[in-house]
Amino acid sequence: CSTGFYEGRYVEVRLDAVDLGRHWPIEGGLPWSGHEVTFGLCIPRGKCKDFAVQWLLVPLLVVYLRRGGPDFVNHEEIFRHAETLAATLSRPPGDPQLLQGT
Repeated sequence: CSTGFYEGRYVEVRLDAVDLGRHWPIEGGLPWSGHEVTFGLCIPRGKCKDFAVQWLLVPLLVVYLRRGGPDFVNHEEIFRHAETLAATLSRPPGDPQLLQGT
């Protein structure tokens, strides 16, 4: 996060992959097996609120991993689905916990 990206912040994401998969039907399934998944993200400081990371960025990352990157993703469709989920669920799919780093 600090090399060449001084305005970044590191977050460790912990989530329930099975719950995430229930709400985000991802072609080919999730790239992980099991329930508990932990990974790190470097995100722009002040540009990406925790709400956006939990509801949109985490699922988008999963879709990128499955489909081969941003060129193979319909971002408008993903955004609409995230909006629908945020309006109907009390917590983000997978219940991602964001642990702040440096």
